[in-house]
Amino acid sequence: YPTAEARRSYIEEAIRKGTPSFAHRVLASLLTARHVPCVFTTNFDQLVETATTVTDQLMPADERAYMTVAAIDNAARAELCLRESRWPLLAKLHGDFQSVELKNTTNELKGQDIKMRGVLTTACARFGLVVAGYSGRDSSVMEALTDTLTLPNAFPGGIFWVARSAQSVLPAVTEFLEAAIKAGISAAIVESPTFDELAGDIVDGIVLPPVLLSHVQESRPKPVLANVALPTHEKRKFPVLQCSAVPILSMPTLARRIAVKEAVTTVRARDLLR
Repeated sequence: YPTAEARRSYIEEAIRKGTPSFAHRVLASLLTARHVPCVFTTNFDQLVETATTVTDQLMPADERAYMTVAAIDNAARAELCLRESRWPLLAKLHGDFQSVELKNTTNELKGQDIKMRGVLTTACARFGLVVAGYSGRDSSVMEALTDTLTLPNAFPGGIFWVARSAQSVLPAVTEFLEAAIKAGISAAIVESPTFDELAGDIVDGIVLPPVLLSHVQESRPKPVLANVALPTHEKRKFPVLQCSAVPILSMPTLARRIAVKEAVTTVRARDLLR
Protein backbone atom coordinates (compact mmCIF):
# COMPACT_ATOMS: atom_id res chain seq x y z
CA TYR A 1 0.00 0.00 0.00
CA PRO A 2 1.62 3.24 -1.18
CA THR A 3 0.29 5.65 1.46
CA ALA A 4 0.09 5.65 5.25
CA GLU A 5 -3.67 6.22 5.00
CA ALA A 6 -4.17 3.11 2.87
CA ARG A 7 -2.01 1.01 5.20
CA ARG A 8 -3.87 2.31 8.25
CA SER A 9 -7.22 1.45 6.64
CA TYR A 10 -6.04 -2.08 5.80
CA ILE A 11 -4.67 -2.67 9.32
CA GLU A 12 -7.84 -1.31 10.95
CA GLU A 13 -10.01 -3.68 8.95
CA ALA A 14 -7.85 -6.66 9.95
CA ILE A 15 -7.73 -5.66 13.61
CA ARG A 16 -11.51 -5.44 13.90
CA LYS A 17 -11.65 -9.22 13.38
CA GLY A 18 -9.68 -9.97 16.56
CA THR A 19 -10.77 -10.49 20.16
CA PRO A 20 -8.66 -10.82 23.32
CA SER A 21 -7.34 -14.33 23.90
CA PHE A 22 -6.82 -16.27 27.12
CA ALA A 23 -3.31 -14.82 27.35
CA HIS A 24 -4.65 -11.28 26.92
CA ARG A 25 -6.98 -11.89 29.88
CA VAL A 26 -4.03 -13.04 31.96
CA LEU A 27 -1.91 -10.03 30.97
CA ALA A 28 -4.83 -7.66 31.64
CA SER A 29 -5.34 -9.23 35.08
CA LEU A 30 -1.65 -8.77 35.86
CA LEU A 31 -1.91 -5.11 34.85
CA THR A 32 -5.08 -4.49 36.88
CA ALA A 33 -3.60 -6.28 39.91
CA ARG A 34 -0.41 -4.18 39.60
CA HIS A 35 1.82 -7.20 39.07
CA VAL A 36 3.11 -5.68 35.80
CA PRO A 37 4.13 -2.00 35.74
CA CYS A 38 4.49 -1.53 32.00
CA VAL A 39 4.08 -3.28 28.67
CA PHE A 40 5.81 -2.39 25.42
CA THR A 41 4.40 -3.75 22.18
CA THR A 42 5.12 -3.51 18.47
CA ASN A 43 1.52 -4.49 17.66
CA PHE A 44 -1.05 -2.03 16.30
CA ASP A 45 -4.15 -3.63 17.81
CA GLN A 46 -6.03 -2.59 20.96
CA LEU A 47 -6.44 -6.07 22.45
CA VAL A 48 -4.46 -5.27 25.60
CA GLU A 49 -6.47 -2.10 26.23
CA THR A 50 -9.77 -3.90 25.60
CA ALA A 51 -8.88 -6.76 27.94
CA THR A 52 -7.65 -4.39 30.65
CA THR A 53 -10.81 -2.29 30.48
CA VAL A 54 -12.81 -5.44 31.26
CA THR A 55 -10.58 -6.53 34.17
CA ASP A 56 -10.67 -3.00 35.59
CA GLN A 57 -14.46 -3.01 35.61
CA LEU A 58 -14.47 -6.24 37.62
CA MET A 59 -12.65 -4.51 40.47
CA PRO A 60 -13.89 -1.82 42.88
CA ALA A 61 -13.36 1.70 41.55
CA ASP A 62 -10.53 2.46 43.96
CA GLU A 63 -8.64 -0.71 42.91
CA ARG A 64 -8.72 -0.21 39.16
CA ALA A 65 -5.50 0.31 37.20
CA TYR A 66 -6.64 3.07 34.79
CA MET A 67 -3.78 2.15 32.44
CA THR A 68 -1.97 4.88 30.53
CA VAL A 69 -1.77 4.13 26.79
CA ALA A 70 0.76 5.93 24.62
CA ALA A 71 1.84 5.52 21.00
CA ILE A 72 4.61 7.22 19.05
CA ASP A 73 2.40 10.23 18.26
CA ASN A 74 1.80 10.92 21.98
CA ALA A 75 5.08 9.76 23.51
CA ALA A 76 4.97 12.70 25.93
CA ARG A 77 2.19 10.88 27.78
CA ALA A 78 4.49 7.88 28.23
CA GLU A 79 7.29 10.14 29.43
CA LEU A 80 4.99 11.70 32.03
CA CYS A 81 3.80 8.28 33.20
CA LEU A 82 7.39 7.11 33.58
CA ARG A 83 8.51 10.29 35.33
CA GLU A 84 5.65 10.24 37.83
CA SER A 85 5.46 6.43 38.12
CA ARG A 86 1.80 6.36 37.11
CA TRP A 87 1.65 2.66 36.42
CA PRO A 88 0.61 0.69 34.57
CA LEU A 89 1.78 1.90 31.15
CA LEU A 90 1.14 0.44 27.71
CA ALA A 91 3.56 1.86 25.15
CA LYS A 92 3.14 1.13 21.44
CA LEU A 93 6.57 1.32 19.85
CA HIS A 94 5.32 1.24 16.25
CA GLY A 95 2.14 3.20 16.82
CA ASP A 96 -1.54 2.41 17.09
CA PHE A 97 -3.71 1.69 14.04
CA GLN A 98 -5.37 5.04 14.78
CA SER A 99 -2.05 6.87 15.14
CA VAL A 100 -1.18 9.81 12.95
CA GLU A 101 2.26 8.24 12.64
CA LEU A 102 2.60 4.54 11.92
CA LYS A 103 5.70 2.37 11.53
CA ASN A 104 5.20 -0.79 9.53
CA THR A 105 7.20 -0.55 6.31
CA THR A 106 10.84 -1.56 6.00
CA ASN A 107 12.08 2.02 5.78
CA GLU A 108 9.87 3.20 8.64
CA LEU A 109 11.12 0.42 10.91
CA LYS A 110 14.74 1.39 10.41
CA GLY A 111 14.38 4.24 12.88
CA GLN A 112 12.65 4.37 16.23
CA ASP A 113 10.87 7.45 17.55
CA ILE A 114 13.45 9.18 19.79
CA LYS A 115 11.03 9.95 22.63
CA MET A 116 9.49 6.49 22.73
CA ARG A 117 12.92 4.93 22.50
CA GLY A 118 13.93 6.98 25.53
CA VAL A 119 10.87 5.70 27.42
CA LEU A 120 11.83 2.10 26.62
CA THR A 121 15.42 2.63 27.69
CA THR A 122 14.42 4.33 30.95
CA ALA A 123 11.92 1.58 31.81
CA CYS A 124 14.52 -1.12 31.16
CA ALA A 125 16.86 0.66 33.55
CA ARG A 126 14.23 0.33 36.31
CA PHE A 127 12.70 -3.09 35.76
CA GLY A 128 13.43 -6.56 34.50
CA LEU A 129 12.34 -7.56 31.00
CA VAL A 130 10.20 -10.45 29.76
CA VAL A 131 10.05 -10.69 25.96
CA ALA A 132 7.21 -12.80 24.55
CA GLY A 133 5.95 -13.16 20.99
CA TYR A 134 8.69 -10.96 19.56
CA SER A 135 11.39 -12.17 17.15
CA GLY A 136 13.87 -9.32 17.50
CA ARG A 137 13.83 -8.48 13.80
CA ASP A 138 13.40 -4.72 14.31
CA SER A 139 16.91 -3.32 14.48
CA SER A 140 15.61 -0.07 16.02
CA VAL A 141 14.10 -1.89 19.01
CA MET A 142 17.10 -4.19 19.45
CA GLU A 143 19.44 -1.19 19.36
CA ALA A 144 17.43 0.50 22.12
CA LEU A 145 17.61 -2.64 24.28
CA THR A 146 21.33 -3.00 23.63
CA ASP A 147 21.98 0.65 24.50
CA THR A 148 20.31 0.04 27.87
CA LEU A 149 23.04 -2.47 28.76
CA THR A 150 25.49 0.41 29.20
CA LEU A 151 23.37 2.08 31.90
CA PRO A 152 24.18 1.48 35.58
CA ASN A 153 21.98 -1.20 37.17
CA ALA A 154 20.23 -1.95 33.87
CA PHE A 155 17.56 -4.67 33.89
CA PRO A 156 17.68 -5.15 37.69
CA GLY A 157 15.08 -7.92 37.43
CA GLY A 158 16.96 -9.77 34.70
CA ILE A 159 16.04 -10.59 31.10
CA PHE A 160 13.82 -13.53 30.10
CA TRP A 161 13.47 -14.08 26.34
CA VAL A 162 10.57 -16.44 25.62
CA ALA A 163 10.82 -18.57 22.46
CA ARG A 164 9.52 -21.86 21.12
CA SER A 165 13.04 -23.26 21.47
CA ALA A 166 16.49 -21.96 22.26
CA GLN A 167 17.58 -22.92 18.73
CA SER A 168 14.91 -20.75 17.09
CA VAL A 169 16.11 -17.34 18.33
CA LEU A 170 17.74 -15.01 15.83
CA PRO A 171 21.47 -14.16 15.98
CA ALA A 172 20.60 -10.61 17.05
CA VAL A 173 18.82 -11.97 20.11
CA THR A 174 21.70 -14.30 20.98
CA GLU A 175 24.16 -11.41 20.71
CA PHE A 176 21.97 -9.24 22.94
CA LEU A 177 21.65 -11.91 25.64
CA GLU A 178 25.37 -12.69 25.53
CA ALA A 179 26.17 -8.98 25.87
CA ALA A 180 23.79 -8.76 28.84
CA ILE A 181 25.46 -11.69 30.61
CA LYS A 182 28.86 -10.16 29.90
CA ALA A 183 27.61 -6.96 31.55
CA GLY A 184 26.70 -8.92 34.68
CA ILE A 185 22.95 -9.04 33.99
CA SER A 186 20.98 -12.23 34.57
CA ALA A 187 19.66 -13.31 31.16
CA ALA A 188 18.08 -16.54 29.93
CA ILE A 189 15.94 -18.06 27.19
CA VAL A 190 12.62 -19.48 28.40
CA GLU A 191 11.12 -22.15 26.17
CA SER A 192 7.33 -21.99 25.80
CA PRO A 193 5.36 -23.12 22.74
CA THR A 194 2.71 -20.36 22.79
CA PHE A 195 1.71 -17.14 24.53
CA ASP A 196 -1.32 -18.94 25.96
CA GLU A 197 0.80 -21.68 27.54
CA LEU A 198 3.19 -19.11 29.01
CA ALA A 199 0.23 -17.19 30.44
CA GLY A 200 -1.21 -20.38 31.90
CA ASP A 201 2.05 -21.18 33.67
CA ILE A 202 2.28 -17.64 35.03
CA VAL A 203 -1.27 -17.52 36.39
CA ASP A 204 -0.72 -20.91 38.06
CA GLY A 205 2.22 -19.48 39.98
CA ILE A 206 0.77 -16.21 41.30
CA VAL A 207 -2.14 -15.04 43.43
CA LEU A 208 -4.85 -13.00 41.74
CA PRO A 209 -7.99 -11.50 43.30
CA PRO A 210 -10.75 -14.16 43.09
CA VAL A 211 -12.84 -12.14 40.63
CA LEU A 212 -9.88 -11.80 38.23
CA LEU A 213 -8.92 -15.45 38.60
CA SER A 214 -12.48 -16.49 37.76
CA HIS A 215 -12.44 -14.19 34.73
CA VAL A 216 -9.21 -15.77 33.51
CA GLN A 217 -10.36 -19.34 34.05
CA GLU A 218 -13.54 -18.76 32.05
CA SER A 219 -11.52 -18.58 28.83
CA ARG A 220 -8.86 -21.11 29.72
CA PRO A 221 -8.45 -23.66 26.91
CA LYS A 222 -9.67 -27.12 27.80
CA PRO A 223 -6.72 -29.37 28.75
CA VAL A 224 -5.82 -32.24 26.47
CA LEU A 225 -5.72 -34.57 29.47
CA ALA A 226 -8.67 -34.58 31.85
CA ASN A 227 -9.69 -36.65 34.87
CA VAL A 228 -12.43 -39.18 34.13
CA ALA A 229 -14.60 -40.55 36.93
CA LEU A 230 -14.50 -44.33 37.35
CA PRO A 231 -17.83 -46.24 37.16
CA THR A 232 -19.54 -46.49 40.56
CA HIS A 233 -21.78 -49.45 39.68
CA GLU A 234 -21.81 -52.33 37.22
CA LYS A 235 -23.41 -51.73 33.85
CA ARG A 236 -23.70 -55.42 32.91
CA LYS A 237 -23.28 -58.83 34.46
CA PHE A 238 -19.84 -60.32 34.86
CA PRO A 239 -17.87 -62.33 33.94
CA VAL A 240 -17.74 -61.24 30.33
CA LEU A 241 -15.87 -63.55 27.94
CA GLN A 242 -14.94 -62.08 24.58
CA CYS A 243 -13.13 -64.24 22.00
CA SER A 244 -11.68 -63.82 18.56
CA ALA A 245 -10.80 -67.22 16.99
CA VAL A 246 -10.53 -69.28 13.84
CA PRO A 247 -12.82 -72.34 13.91
CA ILE A 248 -11.14 -75.79 13.73
CA LEU A 249 -13.07 -77.90 11.24
CA SER A 250 -11.07 -81.12 11.67
CA MET A 251 -8.17 -82.55 13.69
CA PRO A 252 -5.11 -84.17 12.03
CA THR A 253 -4.91 -87.96 12.35
CA LEU A 254 -1.21 -88.43 11.52
CA ALA A 255 1.96 -86.95 13.03
CA ARG A 256 5.56 -86.97 11.84
CA ARG A 257 8.57 -87.38 14.12
CA ILE A 258 11.95 -85.93 13.17
CA ALA A 259 14.91 -87.22 15.18
CA VAL A 260 17.91 -84.93 15.66
CA LYS A 261 21.23 -85.84 17.21
CA GLU A 262 22.20 -82.31 18.36
CA ALA A 263 20.63 -79.06 19.45
CA VAL A 264 19.14 -77.11 16.60
CA THR A 265 18.30 -73.44 16.18
CA THR A 266 14.86 -72.16 15.34
CA VAL A 267 15.94 -71.49 11.78
CA ARG A 268 17.26 -75.09 11.42
CA ALA A 269 14.06 -76.52 12.90
CA ARG A 270 11.98 -74.61 10.36
CA ASP A 271 14.12 -75.96 7.55
CA LEU A 272 13.60 -79.54 8.80
CA LEU A 273 9.85 -79.02 8.98
CA ARG A 274 9.79 -77.81 5.42
